[in-house]
Amino acid sequence: METAPPRDFIGVIAGSASAWLFAALAQTAERPPLIGILSILGPDDPEAQIRLTIFQQALQQLGWEVGRDIKIENRQVGGDINRLRRYATELVALTPDVIVASAV
Repeated sequence: METAPPRDFIGVIAGSASAWLFAALAQTAERPPLIGILSILGPDDPEAQIRLTIFQQALQQLGWEVGRDIKIENRQVGGDINRLRRYATELVALTPDVIVASAV
């Protein structure tokens, strides 16, 4: 079985998040839609930075500009289970429209 390259997969995730965000926009105009991202990778991990950049580029290709049309709260745990719990709780408390979690 063939697997999709990470760039393609991240683009699919961004597309799915975008679909949810269109629904969120229809429900509220008080604030820009918020995406919460929770990643097992660390903040200094080059792979984490690449993934976030690809995700933002995919959103931009779908017409969403981060900081203008949409907000992203990104949490990277670096493999620390205690940080994972804390950051997951933080993100849920922010009541994002979508949470994207990455364990790989």
